[in-house]
Amino acid sequence: MTKKIRPDIQKIENEMIMEISAESCIELKLCSQEELHSLGEWGPSKPQIEYEIPDYMEEPLNKNVNAVKYFNVFDVVCCQNNIPPIYDEGNQRSKFLTFHGGEGRFQGLVEYQSLIAELLDMDVVKISTFDWGKAAALSIRMASRITGRKKILAAKVVSPDRFKIISYYGSPELDFAFVDYDKDTGLLDLEDLKKKISNETAAVYFENPAYLGFIESQGSEVAEIIKEHEVLLVVNVDPISLGLLAPPSCYGADIVCGELHRFGMNRNQSGGQVGFIAVRDEEKFINEFPPHLVNTVPTEWLSQNGMYEIGQTIMQNCQYAVMELNKISGVKGSRFSSPFFEKFIVDFNGTGLSIELINERLLEKKILGGKDLSKEFPEFGQSALYSVTEIQTRDDIASLIKALSVIISSGER
Repeated sequence: MTKKIRPDIQKIENEMIMEISAESCIELKLCSQEELHSLGEWGPSKPQIEYEIPDYMEEPLNKNVNAVKYFNVFDVVCCQNNIPPIYDEGNQRSKFLTFHGGEGRFQGLVEYQSLIAELLDMDVVKISTFDWGKAAALSIRMASRITGRKKILAAKVVSPDRFKIISYYGSPELDFAFVDYDKDTGLLDLEDLKKKISNETAAVYFENPAYLGFIESQGSEVAEIIKEHEVLLVVNVDPISLGLLAPPSCYGADIVCGELHRFGMNRNQSGGQVGFIAVRDEEKFINEFPPHLVNTVPTEWLSQNGMYEIGQTIMQNCQYAVMELNKISGVKGSRFSSPFFEKFIVDFNGTGLSIELINERLLEKKILGGKDLSKEFPEFGQSALYSVTEIQTRDDIASLIKALSVIISSGER
């Protein structure tokens, strides 16, 4: 059984008490309203006229770092993409422009499911689950119920945060184990998979493109190995990549899940997340669909050519960024040798600087640096996960390269 990491409530409580200089929680409970007010500076404030409120709020809000105003390569889960204004109109309007049941709500669902099914080359798409992690967790639970088995094999390089959701949803019935990966390519270690697969395994789960950005090119081989044991293949896919890559159904996936927020949802809208689950038109799969509905995205404006153009632009921008990063002394633009999509590991071990320091210096230059992987994947040392999408320009990348060159050449520790 996978060991769970639970928050230490007592430790968090003690930190909160120290922060406000209180002796204990009991002291707070016994405080009167006046005493609570005296804990901080509560100066008199005059009532605000309505038109003054935006100006009044602007100053404190501007203290926050803005991922839109800053050049951003940090967003590796909720990636920063272009959201055309028509998408916002579709999300915010209170009425659909049809008379089909529920002011067109069902028509919207039909269009959404049909389009995503076509994109995934699957027969049936589950109306939305809460987010990417929940879609993966529910897919794995479906596989367990279908096979009647409890053991799950997951790629070791799956998103750690997403795996926490999966393991919590699987608790306590499911037993999870990791399949190792090739240290040079990031791809699944097929020999390790062969050793760990058995007739007790319910499903094999991996992400494509992977959390670390590389493209898992061994899908067909994985499906062939697990087919002998009647194990189901669950693949978590980023649909934005399917303008260029073959969908998981083409290499034997039984259940496909993923995240659709990038097809028209801003990151602060409805939580900015919306997951999906897709299967073949078989009763054993459809009967296990969870009965959840959260929200949909306005996929009716997608097109095949548009998907291809977005994917191609992302690939070109990433390749250009890696090429320029490789020119910086001590930096390896992409740690893995495998092809990658949108995300890639930048290796800074040769610089002698920590990712924490590099990101602090980048922030001073209004750049949000890549995600520090030293805790999630300590074997990579001082490496960071960078994300480059279709909205980054060559000038943006040039500013990043210039900033990193100055930081590294200065040799500050």
